[in-house]
Amino acid sequence: MKTDDLAELDTWLSFNDLQARGIVPNHPTLKSWQDDPAVRFPKGRLFGANSRRWALRAEIMPWLASRPRNTSTSGSVNARRRKRKRANG
Repeated sequence: MKTDDLAELDTWLSFNDLQARGIVPNHPTLKSWQDDPAVRFPKGRLFGANSRRWALRAEIMPWLASRPRNTSTSGSVNARRRKRKRANG
């Protein structure tokens, strides 16, 4: 089975699906992530004139797996800095 054949069997997500799952917050961010070589969000495929879809298994899941994870248990760096600043006066 070819990669294209697997893509046809995949679940296709709309922008609203991506937004509902908390993957993409809004259209400007989506465009920014697609244009940013450090983020490389998938472009998806056009299903019609104004209908773009993303393949869940072939595009979204690999992209999510490639994203860095926050393994810190004590919060963000900025939160720790604010906490230290408050403690030191």
